[in-house]
Amino acid sequence: MPGYLWMARTPDGAVHRGELEAEDAAAVQAQLSARGLTSIAVRKKSVLHTRLAVPDVVVSALWAGLLALLAARWAPPVFGLTPDALALIAALATFVVLVLIGRVRRRR
Repeated sequence: MPGYLWMARTPDGAVHRGELEAEDAAAVQAQLSARGLTSIAVRKKSVLHTRLAVPDVVVSALWAGLLALLAARWAPPVFGLTPDALALIAALATFVVLVLIGRVRRRR
């Protein structure tokens, strides 16, 4: 089932946020109503809202860095850059992609 991010208001006016798995947005609104909450917004969870656990990020970054170093060592110079400069650029690009794909959180 797909995940949905929701925002709802309690009877006393407090706003709460969360996520639920349901068939569609209408099912999420029905669950919120059953809890006594008034739905403000419900939207489908996107890839950018996926959170990576710390070990997943560390392993991914290590593999990407190793591959970048290997590629930079055996690749011909590109735009006059040294292999070390290419490896640094690849490592920074890997870090940026990991940050953009998901937020880091600890496993519980």
